[in-house]
Amino acid sequence: MSGASTNALFCAGAYGADGLEYSSSFTAGDYITIIAEIKPDSVDVGTNGELIVVLLSVIGGQQQWSFLNTDGNFESWDLKLPSLGSAEIVTPLEVIHEITLFEGELQAGKHRMAIGYMVDGGPLIYAPKAIKINVTD
Repeated sequence: MSGASTNALFCAGAYGADGLEYSSSFTAGDYITIIAEIKPDSVDVGTNGELIVVLLSVIGGQQQWSFLNTDGNFESWDLKLPSLGSAEIVTPLEVIHEITLFEGELQAGKHRMAIGYMVDGGPLIYAPKAIKINVTD
């Protein structure tokens, strides 16, 4: 979040139970898997860090912010950086990290999932666009 340039790369997508193709639209009751690949900046590889996953869900017009914790559960988040927990502690950061962000059913609504990482004592480095998942009734 320092605004500095980085060569980190982030790829992510969601697919249904058939696993045949990625999608951003699902129906309530669909089993959804969301995966991501994080390639840290080359200067960060080999250092200790944390993988970060933030979820914004808009359900019935109400916004709910949460983060994926190390137990694999989404925990409510107050939008303050010091209280943002990590999805995974990584010692050390490698060239590529694959992470399953979610497996299961999502409530009907709009969901936005952002991914990133932090190096110990460093800034939050994150994907410029969130993964957009729309779930209808």
